[in-house]
Amino acid sequence: MKRVVWMLALVMGCSGPDQTTDTDTDTDTDTDTTQTGDTGTDETGDTGTATDQLALTDLDWEHNQDIIGPVTVSWSQNEDATVFVEYELDGEWLRTPDVAGVTGSNSTTVIGIPLGDTAPYRVTSAADAKVSVDGGTDITNQDAPDDLEIGKIITSDEKLWATSGPYVLVPLNLSFNNGWLTIIDRAGQPVWVFNTGQVLYSQISASGDSVVWGDTFRASARSSYLDQRIGATDIDGHYHAMVELSDGTYGWDNGFNIVELLGGKGSADRVSDNYSPGYTNGMSYDAGNDAYVMSEYLGSVTSVSRKDGSILWRTDAPGGGVNGFTFDPAGSRFTNQHGVHMTDDGNVMVSSEFGNTVGIREYEVDLKKEVLRLVWEYDSGIVEEAGWSWVDRLDNGSSLHAIQTGGGFFPNGGEAYEVTSDKQIAWHAEFTNSGRLGRIQVIEDLYALLAPPVQ
Repeated sequence: MKRVVWMLALVMGCSGPDQTTDTDTDTDTDTDTTQTGDTGTDETGDTGTATDQLALTDLDWEHNQDIIGPVTVSWSQNEDATVFVEYELDGEWLRTPDVAGVTGSNSTTVIGIPLGDTAPYRVTSAADAKVSVDGGTDITNQDAPDDLEIGKIITSDEKLWATSGPYVLVPLNLSFNNGWLTIIDRAGQPVWVFNTGQVLYSQISASGDSVVWGDTFRASARSSYLDQRIGATDIDGHYHAMVELSDGTYGWDNGFNIVELLGGKGSADRVSDNYSPGYTNGMSYDAGNDAYVMSEYLGSVTSVSRKDGSILWRTDAPGGGVNGFTFDPAGSRFTNQHGVHMTDDGNVMVSSEFGNTVGIREYEVDLKKEVLRLVWEYDSGIVEEAGWSWVDRLDNGSSLHAIQTGGGFFPNGGEAYEVTSDKQIAWHAEFTNSGRLGRIQVIEDLYALLAPPVQ
C-alpha cells in the first residue's frame, strides 16, 4: 500500500474568533495567559509556532549509463534535510542509506533491484515518515544481457543462510576471453553485471568498498564500484591465481614465481626465489603466518613466506614426486584439489574429489608432526571432477562451494551451494550454460560497494 503524502502548510491567520475561553486580560481571543509573548496565530500578529514543512518534488529516475544494475533516483527539496529512498520488492519495502539532502536538486543510487524487474519507489524524510512522496513512474531496471544465464535455484532456506549476506558474487566464463562478473540474489536473479574477459578470481576489495577481480586474458587486476568503474592495474605477465591483501597489495602467480604489487602501485616485487609454482589452481593468504598458500596442479598445497620466499610447509604429492606433510587419517588425502582457502583459525580448506563426486575437505595444519589432520568434510554427491572449483568459509561456520560441471577446459556450466557445519544445504544454484564458475563470495551490503559521495 502506498503511503499517504502529507504536505502541511503554515497557517497565516484565523478568519474568526477561537471557540475556546480566553483567560488573559488582553483583547485577543486566543488562550494564552499573558498579555505579551502570545503563541497564537490570530490577527493580532503574535508569533506562531508552526514551521515550514519539508517538500519533496520532481521525483525521477534513470539507469546508470556505464554499468548494468544500479539506478539513479533524483528529487528536489525546499530545505536541507536528511532523507532516504524506499523501493518495494516482492511486497517488502527496502531502503537506501540516509542521504544528507540539500535545498535544491539531489540524487542517490538504488542497487539491488533484479534486472528486468519493476519496483515502486518513494523518497521519505528520515525525521518524519509521514513526509514521504511516491515516484510517479515505477523503476524498471535494465534487462539482463542476452547471453547472461539466470541461475536455477535448487534450494534456498533463509533460516540457514550465513548472516554475511543475501547476495552472492559469481563470475561466469562463457569463453576464454569473454565472461560476466555478476552479483545475484538468493533467488538467482542478477542485480549487477559487468562484462569482463576471463574472470576467475573475484572478491570484495580489502577496503570493503568495491569489487576486484583478476582478468587473466588481459593480464590485469581490475576493480569497480557497483556504480562507477575504477580501472585496471597491469600485472607482470600471464597469471592464474590472484588475491588482494588487507593493505591493498595484489599477490599472484605469474607461472614462474609468486609476485606482488605493494598497495597495487609501483613496480612488481618477486616474493619467491626458490619456489616455482609452475601452474596453480588456487591461492589464499594466511594472515597468521604472513604467507601465501598455493594449490598446485601437481597435487600439493604449499605455504610460502612473504618475508623471504621460504617454504613454511608443503604437502606430499605422490604423482608429482614431492615429499612433504602427510595426512591424518591416511585415507583423508585430497584428490585433484582446487580453490584453496585459509580459515581465520589457520585451517586449510580445498575442493576435493570423493571418488566420482566432489566436495570439501578441511584440515588442521600440524607443524610439529608435519601432518594435515582432517577436521571436517562434506561430499556434495555431485558427480563431477573437482577442476575449476572454489571454497570459502563464511561468518557462521558454513562453507561456500562453486563447482564446474560438464567437463573439459570450458565446461557447460557449474553449481554453487552453501552448506552448514552440520551439513544442511542452505542455498544451491545451478548454471547449465555459463562456462566455468570462478571464485564466489557472499555479500552483506551492496550499498557499501558504491562510489563515495562527492564532497
